[in-house]
Amino acid sequence: MIEKIALGTVQFGLDYGINNPYGKIKEDEVFRILDFAKEHRIDTLDTAYLYGDSEKVLGKYTHI
Repeated sequence: MIEKIALGTVQFGLDYGINNPYGKIKEDEVFRILDFAKEHRIDTLDTAYLYGDSEKVLGKYTHI
């Protein structure tokens, strides 16, 4: 069986979620999350233009 997991990125660019009291995730924390994802072979990101600055923040990530 092939298992696949994707990382949602809306909170990288917007204050989003009813259970999110902290708002948009800071860039340095986004980079730590992406490092963790890479280390654990999570290579699919769910992003969209409507996710605010999410794509811009992802574009700044340099540890590919």
